[in-house]
Amino acid sequence: MTSPLRHERLADALLHEVSALLVLEINDPRVRGVTLTRSKLSKDLRLLRLYYTLHDYEKKKEVQAGLIQASGFIKRELSHRMDLKFVPQLEFFCDETERLQERTLELLQTGPKCN
Repeated sequence: MTSPLRHERLADALLHEVSALLVLEINDPRVRGVTLTRSKLSKDLRLLRLYYTLHDYEKKKEVQAGLIQASGFIKRELSHRMDLKFVPQLEFFCDETERLQERTLELLQTGPKCN
């Protein structure tokens, strides 16, 4: 079992490496404009959940398919770049927090006013 600090540092390092791979190495047009926002690493270090935001949420399914297709390449590159006993399985999730915040702000600004 890893210490909480090491666990968090490893999750951040994996997030950084996957972000770099998405920007510099992956040429799939479906994943352009994807920004990784956070990562969660399971306690046994076998599963890495990566959360991302999009510019165009209409293309969410398309982007998800591109990320899933690229996950094998990403895992292989992580195994070369990082000194890990094993590379965790990757799962990608659309992080809609920012979009929900914008929508909430919009509703608050345009909603009925109480006097």
